[in-house]
Amino acid sequence: MSVRETTIPLDSCEGVGTVNRPAAAGPSALRLRVLGQISARYGASDLVLGPRRHRALLALLTIRPGRVVPTGLLIEELWGAAPPRRPVATLQTYVSHLRRALDPVTGCKSPSVLNYRAPGYILQLSPEQVDAHRFETLVRSGRRLLDGQDASGARNALTEALSLWDGCPYQEFEELPVLADEYARLEQVRLTAVESLAQARLTLGEAAAVATELAPEARRYPMREHLIGHLMTALSDIGCQAEALRVYERTRACLAEEFGVDAGAELKRVHAAVLRQESRRRTAVPAVAAPGPVVSVRVPVRGSEVFRGEVDVVGVPAGSGCPCPVPGPSLSGAQHGAVRPDDVSPADRPGDDGGPRRLTGVLRVATLQSISIGVMPPALRILNREQPGIRLVLTEYINAGELHAALESGEADLAVGPLPDMWHHPVHLLGTEEFVIVLPPDDPCTLPVGTRVPFSALRDRKWVRLAPRNGLARFLDEACAAAGFRPGTAIYTEQSAAAPLLTLSGLGPSLIPANMLPPHFAGRVFLPEPPIRRTLAAYSCGRPDAVATVFIETLVAGAHIMPPGLVDPVPRR
Repeated sequence: MSVRETTIPLDSCEGVGTVNRPAAAGPSALRLRVLGQISARYGASDLVLGPRRHRALLALLTIRPGRVVPTGLLIEELWGAAPPRRPVATLQTYVSHLRRALDPVTGCKSPSVLNYRAPGYILQLSPEQVDAHRFETLVRSGRRLLDGQDASGARNALTEALSLWDGCPYQEFEELPVLADEYARLEQVRLTAVESLAQARLTLGEAAAVATELAPEARRYPMREHLIGHLMTALSDIGCQAEALRVYERTRACLAEEFGVDAGAELKRVHAAVLRQESRRRTAVPAVAAPGPVVSVRVPVRGSEVFRGEVDVVGVPAGSGCPCPVPGPSLSGAQHGAVRPDDVSPADRPGDDGGPRRLTGVLRVATLQSISIGVMPPALRILNREQPGIRLVLTEYINAGELHAALESGEADLAVGPLPDMWHHPVHLLGTEEFVIVLPPDDPCTLPVGTRVPFSALRDRKWVRLAPRNGLARFLDEACAAAGFRPGTAIYTEQSAAAPLLTLSGLGPSLIPANMLPPHFAGRVFLPEPPIRRTLAAYSCGRPDAVATVFIETLVAGAHIMPPGLVDPVPRR
């Protein structure tokens, strides 16, 4: 279905004012709550947000405050493959009603919080006006205080953060994948806050309260090892060692049954402390390693074309002396300061025969299907040949949010995926992959294979599209929106690996990382104009151990980031 978008006036000043609000107040008096059922207050008045679809649109804009969300993307996220007959007009009607509900009654010249800005709509709110953003800010503050040994301050900040949580965010929109993913992400942040609060309260000697509060969480999340470790410590401190050991055995059994792995090293240390009846008040056993001082640095990435541009590097310890990221070494240095000679990983020390040291152990790696198929295989062959004692448990996820959740929940030791925007832990750059447009062999496009093709030249095609939940889906949506159209749909698939094969069958073009192309691919391959690239990284929630370090080094040396022979035929100036 082809959609032609037009811009029309959405509101007049007549009819606005269904809620009594103080005339002197401005847009900053507006507060949105999403940690529970979505609602809004203006000053002291509750606002009527209207029907469920209107609230869903507000939710989709709220998760991107201050950012333009393309009209086509909003239509896709609201209705999926079954939009109404006139989706643009329907969306404009929803926006009109939301404006009437949200805007202050101060006259026609009052600025609106909901505006059209090509190619879509923007909700102009500061983060402080949305409870979810205040929640995350308080959680980050609490964790920084905890890292700085201020347990009392951390307890206060984290308690305030969790007090904002009034139910499952966006649960009423669970059929909308984007909002379901946002709920999953916020739930992981909440669990991190619960764990950090438990750590602070244990330090302050509040073991009984921790045991009471963590027991129901442990039943819901029996494989979240940080949480289980805190519960075991609390139970041991109040004299319930037998119950602490039962909790450990339950978690160990769940890990073995679900993933075929044993408990992590930190949980084993907590288990040993319980067996020795060591009180946390005598010997602190933190479940989460505390990073060193963290600063946010914007640095130029020098060197080859792969690393040209700028990235936000978060997690560089103050005074570490790391001026810019380079492929391979951690961007964050040692956890508690710069790396010292005696801090060299055991993986870096030679074996008895002078060759690389042979290691044994299990490494749980979370990644995306596009990376496990397109990037990792050459490195995995090298690892299997040189380190046969390392057992790799590779789990594929759909998007980067799920990778972060897997790390923070303790389900994975290391993640390999897109370079995270904000990550207060070690990050190792792997390289930058190039995306390609793949066309069926019989596509009428007359351009020579391998040249750059603007998306506007493919405006009339129906695409093989990845489902919105897949992290790669946004690249096509955003590129087409920038070209002024919404991509047509031949078929949706959630599996990244299926896209080029469905294209090859003649269904339509697809946009994928070049390294995902099957060998001897018979379709037609073009480079998009403008170029689309994605920087990949390996990252963790603490300093990588020897096994993880070997795996990262092998990835840096052997990963298949850019396919041989893929060059830009058009010189870039």
